[in-house]
Amino acid sequence: MIYLKAEPAAGRIFDSDIYFAGLRDMELLHMDRREKVLGAIHQDYGSIMIRLYGGAWRPGGYMPDLGAYEGIDSVPHIFESGLLRMGERICFYSMEERTGAVPLSKSLREGHRLDADRAMSLLRSGLRAVRSLEAAGRVHGHLTSFNMLMDSEGIVRLSEPGIGPVPDRHFRAVPDISALSRIIYESMDRGVRDAPDSGGLVRMLSYLMTLEEDSGPGAGELLRRL
Repeated sequence: MIYLKAEPAAGRIFDSDIYFAGLRDMELLHMDRREKVLGAIHQDYGSIMIRLYGGAWRPGGYMPDLGAYEGIDSVPHIFESGLLRMGERICFYSMEERTGAVPLSKSLREGHRLDADRAMSLLRSGLRAVRSLEAAGRVHGHLTSFNMLMDSEGIVRLSEPGIGPVPDRHFRAVPDISALSRIIYESMDRGVRDAPDSGGLVRMLSYLMTLEEDSGPGAGELLRRL
């Protein structure tokens, strides 16, 4: 993950009212203490999502370098990112493609808990997504059920990368693997999770949730084991 100490050029802090005026069909997709996510139609990019992050930015502060994730297949394309003036506050934003993929959180809200086969499929696909980041020398840093996106074929993509805490220089994808495993474990139907036939999967997830950063295997090695 790469953070830049950013001093935007003059005029690169956009006023939110002017910025949003160029968008159509805006809708609120998600909001929590950490971020607000809007859907809209952009005249050049088509269907997009805008993420507004909760922490206020101050001159001399650091911003994530989302350009570092360009070209990584497991991450939705990020059209732009920067700073918006929201009243008296300046916040970081990013604009990314809005695909047909559905956040795992939406599926869970609709009552679709994971059975054992679906959980294993998502684990494999999620590890492939983490591996693609790992292979590019990147990590996600803040995996949640909202930014874990699934398409109709069960392929996982990971949105909003690089917004998590700054890692140390030896950081690998182990925390991403642990977070992915915890999300899947907590998304499984309780009855399925407790069933004897699921014992191997549950033990695997439990092991992955407790990996230590300095000794845990990488995503590629784990995929070879599954």
